[in-house]
Amino acid sequence: MTDILEIKDAWKTYKMGAEEINALQGIDFKLEEKSFLAVMGPSGSGKSTLLHMAGILDLPTRGEIILGGKNISELSGKEQAHLRRNQMRGRKAGTLAGRTDSVCHPSAEHYSWRFEDRRHQ
Repeated sequence: MTDILEIKDAWKTYKMGAEEINALQGIDFKLEEKSFLAVMGPSGSGKSTLLHMAGILDLPTRGEIILGGKNISELSGKEQAHLRRNQMRGRKAGTLAGRTDSVCHPSAEHYSWRFEDRRHQ
């Protein structure tokens, strides 16, 4: 199967004054075509940060995010927007387990993603 998403040693660090907050620390995984991924964890564990990076809404502080064979950090802003617009589809996912906070489901066509944030339901 083809990898549609690969995350290699991804870190996301936010600076708050002199303090640094690591929202993600060394995340590694591959997502293959026609596979399913549920991102679950307690509030503040980095789920939304991970989904924002997978959706090219944010970039990692260090590490790589490879989407469709392209390292998103090496793309220009226009190229990132083109990839988001033409290969990402934001849709509501179906309801899963009642305790699931965030869900990301890729479909085979155009590396589509479906996002659901159930914290406010």
